[in-house]
Parts: sequence; C-alpha cells; structure tokens
Amino acid sequence: MITEMADHTTGLTAAASQLLQITNDLEGCRILLDAGDHYRRNGASEQAIHCYNKAIEDLTDKQGTDAHRLFIQTVIRYSKDRQSMGKPEITASLLKQALDRCKALNDDALHAILLLRMASVAYVQMAHQAAQHYFLKGRAMAEKSTDPLVMKTLDACTVVHYCYSGRFKDAIKQYESIESGFSKKTPAYTPSFRVGVILGLSYAGIGEISQGLGMVNQLRDDALAFNDEDAAARGTIFIAWILIIKNDIKNAAKQISDTLKSSKKLRS
Repeated sequence: MITEMADHTTGLTAAASQLLQITNDLEGCRILLDAGDHYRRNGASEQAIHCYNKAIEDLTDKQGTDAHRLFIQTVIRYSKDRQSMGKPEITASLLKQALDRCKALNDDALHAILLLRMASVAYVQMAHQAAQHYFLKGRAMAEKSTDPLVMKTLDACTVVHYCYSGRFKDAIKQYESIESGFSKKTPAYTPSFRVGVILGLSYAGIGEISQGLGMVNQLRDDALAFNDEDAAARGTIFIAWILIIKNDIKNAAKQISDTLKSSKKLRS
C-alpha cells in the first residue's frame, strides 16, 4: 500500500510538471488541482501555487458546468494556501470571479464557502466593512448546510472574524472547539498556521502573553521542521507583534532583525 501511494504521488507530480508547460483540457486541470493539493498539504507552497495558477489560467476561457465547478474548486484551494495571503488583492479578484461562476451552478455549499473565503481575505486587507458583509452572508448560508466542508470553513472563518472584531475570548473559545480537527492533519502546522497565529494573537489580546507566544513559537518550530523558511519567517513576525503587545520592544526588534538576516541569506 505504501509503495502504491508513493508511486501515485511520483506519477502525479511528474504529470503536473509536464502539464505546467502546455495548455490543458479539463482533465489536465484536474491533475494540476490534485498536484497543488498534494504540495499544499506537504508545505510546498510555491509548487502548489504554480499548479493552481496554471489550472486557473487554462480554465479562464472554458465554459460549462464542469469547467465552472473546477474553476471554483481550484480558486478555493488557491485561497487556502498561505502564500495567497501575501497578495490578497489577487486572491480577492479570483474569488469574485469564482463567485460569478457559482451563480450559474445554483450550489449553495460552494456559494457559502466562497463568501467565507472572501471574508477572510477582506480581513487581511483590513476592509472590515466588506469582510463583515461577506462573513454574515456566508454564515447565514452555511448554517443551512449539512456539508462538512462548509461547516469546517465556517468554523475557521469564525475564528478570524472574532479576532479581527476584537472578540478575542470568543475567538479562543471557537478555536478550542475545533482544535482537535486541525491537529489531526499532516503536517499539522500547514492547515492550522493561519488560524493558529490568530489564536496566538487572541491570547495576547486578553493578556495571556505566554500562551500566545508558546503557540506561535510551536507553529514556527513546526515550519522549520519541514524546512519551510517562509512560514517560519511569518511566524517570527507574529512573535514580534505579540512582544510589542507585551511592550518588549527590544526583543521584538531582535526577532524582526533576525528574520531580515535570514531572508537575505536565503536570497543569496
């Protein structure tokens, strides 16, 4: 069984490397989506984004129910990758395109997920009014759904919503109710990184600085264990943010300085 899984993974990534060089039909785009998911779940964010971008590019001029659904699924997966939040304006644009296509499908589950993902991105952009609009509309649709994926998306987005609304205790309570589900994923830090750092900030926001630092430190250590320098650097920035909340400016500056030095080494 392990050999079969390894062979499948090797075949998937090999096929994706070829598909990145050509214009693809729907089947080729599905393979790119699967490869992107594989890379994302294993912390290889850059490769995941390449696969998602190529699938989105090749699906842009394709019409019909199957093409619309595949485009939407790919955009949702793209928006889940941590690197997508580095360019939130692009992610927001893609989600709006996906939402336009979703209207033709009459699929309330996908519609709810898209609205919740748009809310998360809008919060990153500090567009609070738009974020709350998307969240409340998405939550209303999600609460009518029995789809497990919709409910998981709502759980995660609710943590983000509470944190950015200053409701830190509610964010912590919500996260702790879903934490076991995140921790069962492998590698654990990848799907929970964004929500985890928000929880760390929430703990800091209610004065539990040590708890917040401990959580973000663990996320950074997990990222380093998977040789994910980018995620580790982002973790360090959040650690510095918490130290600033603690009024420990000296150590916060040191964290940022060390991160900048590491970034320069990686580029050289």
